[in-house]
Amino acid sequence: MKKILNFKRTATLAVIPFLSTAALLAQRLKVTTGAQLETAVGSSATSVTNIALIVTGAALAIALIIVVYKLANSSNGAKEALIGWIIAVLVYGIAVTYVLTA
Repeated sequence: MKKILNFKRTATLAVIPFLSTAALLAQRLKVTTGAQLETAVGSSATSVTNIALIVTGAALAIALIIVVYKLANSSNGAKEALIGWIIAVLVYGIAVTYVLTA
């Protein structure tokens, strides 16, 4: 359990520099009209969304490695972990489809 909590904390700390960089870039924008503001906000939101999709995909890839390791060692809960991973991939796929078509 401690390893999982450490992984979550590490993953969170790895995402913070990306989000803070995006926030700093957004603060430096000089906007004079509503159309410029709409364009700037749209591009920033797209960047943050793309970063979130990449980070989530990487987390799923790492989780797959852990699931395969559990299955190879016939560990307790390996089947449940596989089912959970499949459900997570389905939710991720639906979310990506929704985000890309919106």
